[in-house]
Amino acid sequence: MKAQNLRDFMSWQPPRQEYIISNGILVPQTKMVLYGKWETWKSMLVMDLAFRLASGKDWLLFKVQQTSVYTIQIEIPKAQLQKRVVKYVWGNNLRPDNLYFRTEHNMKLDRATYLVDLERELQATLPQVLIIDPIYKVVSGKLTDQGDVGRFQDEIDRLIDIYKVAVVFVHHSRKTILVDGQPYITDEDIFGISIWSDWFDTQIRTSKTHNDGEVILSFDKVRHSEERIDPIKVAIDRKTLRFNMVI
Repeated sequence: MKAQNLRDFMSWQPPRQEYIISNGILVPQTKMVLYGKWETWKSMLVMDLAFRLASGKDWLLFKVQQTSVYTIQIEIPKAQLQKRVVKYVWGNNLRPDNLYFRTEHNMKLDRATYLVDLERELQATLPQVLIIDPIYKVVSGKLTDQGDVGRFQDEIDRLIDIYKVAVVFVHHSRKTILVDGQPYITDEDIFGISIWSDWFDTQIRTSKTHNDGEVILSFDKVRHSEERIDPIKVAIDRKTLRFNMVI
């Protein structure tokens, strides 16, 4: 890609698709993370997002553009994931044919062998969104080491440049650490070093409420939004796996 002078730069026309998720939450070729403590429905929220993106249906209160989606699930065995998917399909009546599921026990995306394999899949399926759940299972190094994290991020950025995908991650928050009885690190912080947060374009934190099956989504960072996005409360119907806004 060559530099452009001012006249050419100002006359350049961007791709017609301005967003994947409205309000700047997910823009083509950007990175988004959904993170939080255990049992805050992160994986299910991302599965719901995948179905809605592939179907072109609104996600919570946000508009979406219909896109093809490729998901990599590292933690949940295939049989258990299939049960979730079948339950979701029947509960939400969504059956997109441009949604791809892959389950692995070991897939390190900072190693050449696994990257070559994934690139073959991206070439075959041509997704516009790649979902990786969770981050810590696809990094061979330490999430707290700047060199290890940087190498992983470089590989993902390379995939974004070549295959024009947006990438959505699931990640965990830190454990609260007290110093002299006061929180020094809280579970509102994303796990790992600061270049994680610097790298993501959108960072959404999930947290529990006092009600079972209810979570709050806080938009800690939305780099491409022109306005602040307030937290939203979401209720999950366990029988149907439907996600609804709580007013």
